Amino acid sequence: SMEKACLFGCGIATGLGAVWNNAKVEPLYAMLYAMPCCAMLCYAMLCYAMLCCAVLCYAKVEPFSSVAVFGLGAVGTGLALCLVDGGYELLVTDARPRADFEKVLAAAGGKLRWCSTAAELCERCNVVLTSLPSVPIIASVAEKSILPHFRGTWIDFSTTDEAESRRLGPLAKARGIDFPEAPLTGGVHLVRSGDMPVLVGGQAAVLPRYERLLTGVCGKVVHCGAADSASVVTVISHLPAGPPLPVDGGAFMLGQQ
Repeated sequence: SMEKACLFGCGIATGLGAVWNNAKVEPLYAMLYAMPCCAMLCYAMLCYAMLCCAVLCYAKVEPFSSVAVFGLGAVGTGLALCLVDGGYELLVTDARPRADFEKVLAAAGGKLRWCSTAAELCERCNVVLTSLPSVPIIASVAEKSILPHFRGTWIDFSTTDEAESRRLGPLAKARGIDFPEAPLTGGVHLVRSGDMPVLVGGQAAVLPRYERLLTGVCGKVVHCGAADSASVVTVISHLPAGPPLPVDGGAFMLGQQ
């Protein structure tokens, strides 16, 4: 650890200094004695740094220190608990008070840390996952909380519309926020089991950095294209579940367009 490395370095310097002072060693000889010790210390620290890098690369640790979930409805709670099962500790919040979520927080065994405000959550994390029930609520959360207070990657699992995704994309980019949309499809019952497919729209280069995070909450990740494409594909995937032939025909026509 860093504490042991500092103690080791200070101990060598202090010990050698005491020996040299008591033995009245000449400065030139002191330098000659010190050089091999310093070289060995630098070599040991270099090996330690290389070992840490190797461990991080092998474990595929994502380049972020904290993840947050904004919105603890049926989908948001399922996402949060899936990530807890995968070893994550999360910051969470919701428009409803903490008292409504005591059972969820208890089920997570202390790995869900409640934030009293949305601004607090956005300022303490560098990846925020949202799961919100409607387009107006998504717009409100974005404009009042995420855009003013957050810098990092915002992954939106909400089912929104193409126009809203197209509107939010440039606003997020202007503030240094990566904004891949990732609407879920397949039914709420698949969320908790971690088997729900996720359709991702946004820059393909961003996705590999969060591969482990995304696969931790879904069974399959499908990149659909630009930032507004996943919303369109999600609507198409939902249409066949409605009235059979007319809606199915409309779904295929929309997909072709």
